[in-house]
Amino acid sequence: MREAYERVIDILTGEIDHKAMCIAFAKRYPKEFCQVVGIDPIQAKQTELERKIIDFYTVGKKVEAIKLHRQETGSGLKESKDFCDLLFDRHIHTPKTTTPDPTW
Repeated sequence: MREAYERVIDILTGEIDHKAMCIAFAKRYPKEFCQVVGIDPIQAKQTELERKIIDFYTVGKKVEAIKLHRQETGSGLKESKDFCDLLFDRHIHTPKTTTPDPTW
């Protein structure tokens, strides 16, 4: 058991890519990762789904976005279309945050 602890300490204090290690952990154990960082797993998945839908809409692949939403949520065609349209509309009309001009 002590060897396992020493190995973990060596890994964490050695010259490794901590970001890559975190990404690998998140992919392998998404539920546990969400708990560690304080994210609701359902909300995290929903956010990723919404990002993918917006990406599809941005490149003109509206049908693929609606199909993806139906597959992930089990919603009907009209529900998915309405959701995707509203999501993209909200994304387009959301003011982007900008850095204040220091000369003011």
